[in-house]
Parts: sequence; structure tokens; C-alpha cells
Amino acid sequence: MPTWKKIGGSTDTDTHIGNSDLTILGVTNRILDIDHLSGSFSITNFADDDLLKINSTHITYGNDETCNFHSFKCLDPSAEGGSGPGLQVFFGGGSAQFTNCDQFLIRSNENDSSAEPRLILERRNQDGEVVNNDSLGQIDFQGRRSNNVQESYASIDVFARNVTAGSEDGEIVLFVKSNGTSQAAVQAKSLNQSNGVVSNSLLIYGRTLSSLIQGEFQEFSVSGQLLNQSGGQIFVNGDDWYDEPIVIYDAQKTGSLRSVSISYSQHSLWPSDKIGIRIYKNGSLQGDEITFTPPNLDDTGFKSNSNVAHLAAPISFISGDEIKVTWMNAGAIANTAQLALVSATLNMRSFD
Repeated sequence: MPTWKKIGGSTDTDTHIGNSDLTILGVTNRILDIDHLSGSFSITNFADDDLLKINSTHITYGNDETCNFHSFKCLDPSAEGGSGPGLQVFFGGGSAQFTNCDQFLIRSNENDSSAEPRLILERRNQDGEVVNNDSLGQIDFQGRRSNNVQESYASIDVFARNVTAGSEDGEIVLFVKSNGTSQAAVQAKSLNQSNGVVSNSLLIYGRTLSSLIQGEFQEFSVSGQLLNQSGGQIFVNGDDWYDEPIVIYDAQKTGSLRSVSISYSQHSLWPSDKIGIRIYKNGSLQGDEITFTPPNLDDTGFKSNSNVAHLAAPISFISGDEIKVTWMNAGAIANTAQLALVSATLNMRSFD
């Protein structure tokens, strides 16, 4: 078989084709036949480094020593969104591997608001359409473990739960390796799967968001009553109980004070601007005084009243904190003005 001649570099036609291009004319087909398992055909550069090597079973681009970047140009990069046919690579049943690659970049030069670039994982079943509960793809995060074996530590999986046209339901799951076992840490289901209940469409380790919210805190209350100097429940003008505590709570766990309920019996002569409380945490006043405007001030005698102060910002506390509610003011305008049965309830929430 004749020896191939070099292209360019000399006019010696014995060893060179000349300075013209190598062209296959018309519809004539030519075959590069590698008829031995160990045979190959290489395209090298000026330093005899391989740029392309065609082996009997595969093709190698570049080489480990000198080739740092492989460029596949099949479109015009200056145009918005590019132009041309793009790049298609078809693989067999095996895996396509990008080794020694520290970064994988997909770049788009679109100027509009379209979703560019996009990474699409598309499943096409050869035996027909995708069926309910099929896995549509997985992004798997792997690394070595102590015995130098490759291990999956977390993955993102997507499932087609319902493939009925017009009623499709999808689900995305974040799996995390926990104590050697892969567990579904976060599941986002369709609203159709959760019967339209938003809080049931997100699961954390198998528990719905609504059940987590209900299970992670506990409502509780602590009540107290204010007594006068003699230990009684009737207060008259002149009693020295200004800023005296109605209820004190020594916190045993982390939580927050959400509201304060207060009840009292008020004589009609007691002034309306003398009804109120203060809230302290560890001796520090929390916000302003909270005042109440009681009804039924036009009658003589006592009237029972109750009010609730809902705090715009809950007062948080931790174990060991002291929460105290005191009476705002003791002053009255007449000796006959009286107040009785003053009590307060702290409405709180503790967190497990």
C-alpha cells in the first residue's frame, strides 16, 4: 500500500502533496481503514503532539501532556443565543465521563428574559411513554469514604407521579446519607398529591410541614393574682401597690410570650386611665405600658372586666429568664374608688 504524503511544506511530489488542501470531490466516499486492533491514525501538531487520534475502538482528542482545552465550534458565538445546528453527541448504553474536570460551565449570551441557559434531563422510554412513578433523573453527589470506596452522600431525584395529560404531577426529593443509609430529607410534592393543602406538600424526613409546626412547640399559660398590703383582694385609693407584680414566671425552657390576659372588678369611680400593666424581662421593661379602657363606667358599684393584650412582637426568653407582669398604676381620684380581683395570665409558647 502506498505511503501517505505530507501536505504542504515542499513542492517535492514524491514526499508531499503540495500546498493545496486535501479534498474529496463530488459524492465519492473514501474510507480510513484501521484493520488491526492496535492500529491508529493520528493528527499531530508541529511538536508531534497528538491533536486527534483515531483508534480501532475509540477516538482520543488531545493528550494528557499538552492539550488543556478542547474547543467544539458549531455556531456563531457573536450572535445572541448563537446560531447554527448546535452540538449533538450520541453515546451508547454506557456512561459519558468528564474526568479531570474541576468546573463545568454552561454559558448563554441571551439578552432577553428567557430562561437561558437551561440544563435539561430528559427521559425517553424505548418501550413507550413514561409511566406513573418513573424516576426522571438524578443528580448524585459522590466522594470517597474511609476505606477508599466511592460513596453517594446526597442526591436530587425527580419522579413523574402522574403522567396523565393535563393532570401531570411531579415530585422532587433531596436524599441525604444519614448514618450509612440514604434518607428522603426533603420532599416537595404537587398540590394535587396533598389534596390542595400547601403545608402538606412539603415533607421533612417524612413529616409534613404542618405536623412539624404543631409538634415543635407547645402552648402553655401561667397565672397570678395581685393582693393588697393586707393580703386582701380589694384595693382602695392610697394602697401602696404601684408596679407590684401580678404574675412572675421563671422560664424552664426556650419560648416566647405571645399575649397577656387580665381580669379585674372595677368600681365605677375608678378612673379609666388607671387600668394597665407593665411587662419586664429580667428586670428590664419591655416596651411601653399597656393600658386598657374598661366599659361600664356610668354605673355605681363593681363591674367585672377582662382584656387581652396581644403583643405585636412576641417577647422571647430562654431557660433561667424571669418574665414579670406588674400593675401599671395605683392612684385613684376618690376614697371610694376601688378595684378588686386583679389577675393576669401569661400566654406563652415553648419550643422543643
